Amino acid sequence: MPNWRYHLRSTLLSALGFGVGFAGGVLLTYLVFDSASLDRLLTLFAEGRLLIALALIVAVAGLGGGVSGAIAGVTLSYAHPSSGRLGYAWRGALSFGVGYALILIPFTLAVSVISYYDLVDSSPIGLMIPLGLMGLIFGGVTGLILGLLTVGRHTWRVFLVGAISFALGGASLGYSLWNYFFDLLTGDGQAQWLLFGGVFAFGAIGGVALGFLYSWLAHRKPAPAAPTRFVAWFK
Repeated sequence: MPNWRYHLRSTLLSALGFGVGFAGGVLLTYLVFDSASLDRLLTLFAEGRLLIALALIVAVAGLGGGVSGAIAGVTLSYAHPSSGRLGYAWRGALSFGVGYALILIPFTLAVSVISYYDLVDSSPIGLMIPLGLMGLIFGGVTGLILGLLTVGRHTWRVFLVGAISFALGGASLGYSLWNYFFDLLTGDGQAQWLLFGGVFAFGAIGGVALGFLYSWLAHRKPAPAAPTRFVAWFK
């Protein structure tokens, strides 16, 4: 297969995998928090057990991110087949689980604050900038961990591409969330589709960039880059 076709296939597959993975992870997180266990969580807050409640929130967020990362990792394995499907699945789950848990609380706080503003007279940029910054942090953290666990000395490339692409994805998510809240006010009935569409776009934008990068790394030399000692410990 010519390289450009391989790059195109890897890019599209990663975009789809990351988009579906992130949408599925968010849905899983929502279902867990919407279950009866949420009442117990609120009880912990009411009783002053904040550390336990926050630990549960982070754990649930990590679970959702782990599911997202596992799906995304499998799609990356088609672009850079060096560790096998299972190897990329758990590496992706670990990388994205950590990043997902890291940004969930500040993301929730930011959305909560923005929801109190009058969106009729506001601009989407007010939500795009903070979510873009969160995407930058998320992409940098996940890119750093994923790079260390998969491509060794090329980690800096994964770090940069992840940070930039998810910053753009975060801005896109911010725009979708603004329209989501605006739709709730106007009652057009498209709110849920806007929300999950924004989450899908957030993952897909990162997937496009990382899928192309890993495909390019796989064809940059006859053999994939040798992992660092840190990576070897996990094999």
